[in-house]
Parts: sequence; structure tokens; C-alpha cells
Amino acid sequence: MKLDFQKRIVYPLLIALGLLLGISAFLVGHAIYRLKSEQVLMESRSVVQSRAREIETFLTDRARIPLTVFRSPFVLDWFASYDQYRKPILHDQEYQKLVLFFRRLVISDPAIKSVFFATENTGEYFDQDGRFEQAGYDAKERPWWQSTLEKGRLYCDLSGIDYEDSTHAATLQMPVYREDGRLLGVAGVDISIETIANVLSRVRYHGLGEPFLIDEDGHIIEFPSMTVILSWLERLNDLEGKVPGSKGLSVLAQAILSEGEGHTRIVWRDKKQIAFYTHVTVPEADVRWRLGLIVPERVLTTPVYRWMAVTVMVAVFMIAVILVFSFRITTSTVRPLGMLASRLHHIAHEECDLTLEIPVHSTDAVGETARNFNALMARLRELLRVVIINTRDVASGTRSLKGQSTIMTREAGEMSHVIGLITNVSKKMVETIESIGKAADNVAILSKNASEQMGSAEKSVSERIREMVTINGQLQDMQKKMDRMNHKSDNIEEAMRMIDDVNKQIGLLSVNAAIEAVNAGELGKGFAVIAEEIQRMNTGTEEANKHNKKLIGEFRSEFHVFHERIQTICDQVSSEVGSFRDIEKTFQALLKSIRNSDLAAARLREHTQAQMKAIHEIKLNLQQIETATSVISETITRSVEMINGVDARVIDLNRSTEVFKIEENEGVHRLDKELV
Repeated sequence: MKLDFQKRIVYPLLIALGLLLGISAFLVGHAIYRLKSEQVLMESRSVVQSRAREIETFLTDRARIPLTVFRSPFVLDWFASYDQYRKPILHDQEYQKLVLFFRRLVISDPAIKSVFFATENTGEYFDQDGRFEQAGYDAKERPWWQSTLEKGRLYCDLSGIDYEDSTHAATLQMPVYREDGRLLGVAGVDISIETIANVLSRVRYHGLGEPFLIDEDGHIIEFPSMTVILSWLERLNDLEGKVPGSKGLSVLAQAILSEGEGHTRIVWRDKKQIAFYTHVTVPEADVRWRLGLIVPERVLTTPVYRWMAVTVMVAVFMIAVILVFSFRITTSTVRPLGMLASRLHHIAHEECDLTLEIPVHSTDAVGETARNFNALMARLRELLRVVIINTRDVASGTRSLKGQSTIMTREAGEMSHVIGLITNVSKKMVETIESIGKAADNVAILSKNASEQMGSAEKSVSERIREMVTINGQLQDMQKKMDRMNHKSDNIEEAMRMIDDVNKQIGLLSVNAAIEAVNAGELGKGFAVIAEEIQRMNTGTEEANKHNKKLIGEFRSEFHVFHERIQTICDQVSSEVGSFRDIEKTFQALLKSIRNSDLAAARLREHTQAQMKAIHEIKLNLQQIETATSVISETITRSVEMINGVDARVIDLNRSTEVFKIEENEGVHRLDKELV
């Protein structure tokens, strides 16, 4: 039994555990390999990126020099005023300051080889040494002049050569324009390639690697380890044929120009290498270079393989230790389990003796299992005793359920009758509420018609009020005009009094003229005629004046009466306007009341609809209750059938319990005959 159990359980378990640990070790090792590889690649890439940022900072700082210097008003004004070829300037103080300024810029920064400016006016070339005095030299005929104008901005030119030492230089040059947009010249600074090479020489990974710098077209700017065999601005993919034992440089060049940042594997001088590359971008100078570092693959893989070897050894040791301990533990467990299996076989197949217990020989998990098994047998014996008692109770309960089921069936019929009566009452309530809803709709229609009529009446009253207000205004304007006419009649009356005074004076004058004419005798006859005519005119004027006074008096009297009537009409109109406003307020109050009635009718209609909905729901619920009552009745009938079936199963259960032995000297007591 022990050997068979060990073959079937222990050995497969140990084999599965070994495989699981082996797979786990492989996965962990693979994960460590990947993590370490990524760590090494990230470190290498970080070294290249940090050096690329140094080169970007170096170029950015130098690019600010022409952008700052050749926008200075002092520099621009002097070159704008210089418009004569070979103009004598040796004793020009401004010229000396300009040359000294250029010279200080060169001295202050060892990376700068020269600062220059070529003028559009004369085509001459100026740098820190002054004006270039070579006869026939014209800067505008140089290739760099045309390329700078084509670029139209600050950029880095790699085709320049320093004429002092015939070395190559990187030139940051740009066109310079006047304020009015006209070209003033081309200016720039020459940067030593050796300075860039010194920065490039610090690009190493743990002291190893060969750095290189190329432009955006794939031309090699600097490759310190290949200076002997390289020509200036040679392409990177051309090295594959010049460097023996090198492969993959064309793929590397294509990847660098297309991706800008990353790494790829190549063969360099018959050794496997990894080339890391990143971009060197200076927007101020239109620089889009690429920095690369070729590192031996062994530098990257050696730490990874070392970690892998340590991981494998630790995993093998742990697997061996775990397997040994697992074998010892399973072997010590098999022996008591075999004894436990034989006891269980005896209980299960030979006889159903629940009084049989398993002997306990240890305090470990197996001994605890045996104790738990003995407790389980005791618990089963107790449960069987409870089952016997409960079976007797179930039999008694089934008889009681039969009587209660009959009563419930009768009550369910009575409930169905009551539900039918409630349904009839709810139908009548629905009819009543529907009539109330129709009445509410009629009230709403009447309220709406009354509201429309009152609205039109209110509009008519408002229009009458506006018309009477207009008439009142016109009457008041008329009253004001009549006041002005009354004032003018006073002026006319005053003028009539003045005319009376003048007539009196003319009358006295005519009398005096007549007296003087009498005193003059024959000579005064002509004058007497004039005096008589004046007297007659005075009399006519006096009569006309009296007639006018009478007319004016009558006019003033009638005007006063008319004025009083106008005032009375104005007062009446104002009173009527007030009355109409009261009527308008009354109409508005009535209209508000009608609208409130309309709202109340609407609420009543909503409430009736809600009540109808609620009654419909009650009706549906009653129908559901009626249906449920029918279902309950059917369920009770089925329950009676099930109770009969339970009664039969109780008898079968009694027969089944007779098989088990739960006491030492006696079997299970039989149930009372009443169960049958």
C-alpha cells in the first residue's frame, strides 16, 4: 500500500514540482537577462545622449555670438556707412574699435577661430585682423556667399577651410539685412573642428567605444579613430569598403538618418559591435547632426551573462534543496496515510459500523486527521439519532399540514370572491373619475374661453385708456395755447389803451390847430381844413377803437367760458381715465382669477388622471392577486400531494437507518408503527 501510494502520488508530485521550479527559474533568468540587457542599453544610450546635449550646448552658445554681434547697432551702422572700395580706414577710430571688438571675441573663446563680415556694398572681407587686403578678392564670388543667401538664415557650413593653417572649420554664418530689408552682407564665426573633436573624445562607455559625428546627409564630420583613412565629409556607408572586416554600416547609416535615435548591431573590424546613435539638434543654427558610439558587444553582454550564471546556479541549488525536503516530508506522510486508508476501506466496504474508530499514534497532521475522523463518526452517530427523532416529528407535521391545506384552499376561494367584488367597485370608481375628468376638461375649456374674452376686453380697455390719455394730452396742449392767446389779448388791450391816449392827443392837437387856423384868418383856412380832417379821423379812430374794445371784451368773455369748459372737460377726461384704470385693474384681477381657475382645473385633471392610473394599477394588482390566489390554490393541492410523498419517504428513511450501527450492543430503534 505504501509503495503504491508513493508511486501514484509522491513521485508525480515531486516531478511536477521540479518542472515547475525549473520553468520558474528559466522565466526568472530570462526576465533578469532582459532587465539587465535593457539596463546596459539604457546606460549606453544615456552616455551618448548626455554627450549629444553637451555638443548642442556648445553649438548653441556659439550660435548666439553672430545672432547678438551682428544685430548690434554699432556694427550695423559702421558697415552700412562703408560704401567705398578700398576706402582709407587705417586711422578710422570706429574701424579700430570694430576690429578690437572682433579680436576680443576670438580671444575670449578658444573654440572660435575667427569672426568675419563680408559687405554687400564693396564685396570686401573683414575679420579680427582687419580688412582682407588681397588684391582682386571679392567675397560675393565665393561659394559660401551664395549658399548663405540661399539659406536665408543662420546655419552651420562644414565646407570652410582656415587659410592660416589649412585646417577644416565649421562656420556659423548668416545673411545680415538693413532695417529697410536690403542686404548688408554675410557674417559669421569659424569654429575649430578640433574643439568639437575634443568634446567627441569624451564619449565613452566604461572607457571603451569609438564615437563619430555625422551631418543630416550622412557625411562624417568627425571620427577620431579613423582620421588617417578618411577624407573630409566622406559618407558613413562608404567606410564599409575601406575598413576591413566591417559589415552593416550601410544599414547603420540608413537607420541613423531615418530614426534619429536608437541602436543597431554591426560588425566592426571583425568584432561584433553595437552602435548607439542620437540626434544633435540646434534650431538656432539649423544643425541636425547625429552623434554615434560604437561599443564592443562583449562590454554589454558580459555583465548580463555573469548575472545569468549566478541566477542559474542559485536556481539549481534551490531546486535541489526543495526536492530533498519534499521527498522527506512526503515519505514521512505516506506511512500513517496508508493506515488511515485501510481503516476507511473497512468502514466503507465491509460493514456500516459507525462505532469503529481509527487509533491515533502521532500529534502531526496525520494524527490530527485521525482524531478529526473519529470526531466525524461521533458526529454522524449524533446526527442519525437526530434524524430518527426528526423523522417522527416530520410524520406528525405532515398530518397537520394536510388539515391546514384544506382550510387554506377554502379561504383561497373566499378571497377570490372578495377580490371580484373589489374589482367591480374599482370599475365604478373609474367611471366616476372619468366623469370628473370630463367635467374638469369642460371647466378648462370654459376657463380658456373666458380668459380669451377677458384678455380681449382688457386690451380694449387698455386701448381706450391710451386714447383718453392722448385726448387729455391734446386738451392740455389746447389749454396751454389758450393761455397764450389770453396773454396776447391782454397785450392787444394794452395796445388799444395806447391808441386811446394817442387819439386824445390827436383830438387836442386838432382843436389847437383849429384855434390857430381861426387866429390866422385867411392864411389859416387851409390849415383849418387839415385840422378838421384830423378831427374827423380822430373821431373815426375813436369809434373804431371803441368797437374793437367791445369785440375784444366779448372775445375775452367767450374765451373765458370756453377755457372753463376745456378745463372741465380735462377734469372729466382725467376722472374717466382713472375710472378706466380701475376697470382695467378689475379686468386683470378677473383674468388672474380665471387663469388660477384654469390652473386648478388642470391640476384637477392631473389628479384625476393620476387617480385613474392608480385605480388601474389597483385593478391590475387585484388581477395579479386573483391569479396568485389561483396559483396558491393549485400550489396547496400540489403540496398535499408532496406531503403524501414526504410521508412515504419518511418510511423509506426509517428503513435506511436500520443499516447503520450507532451503539455498541444494539441497532437503531425502529420508528413507531404510527409512521406506517
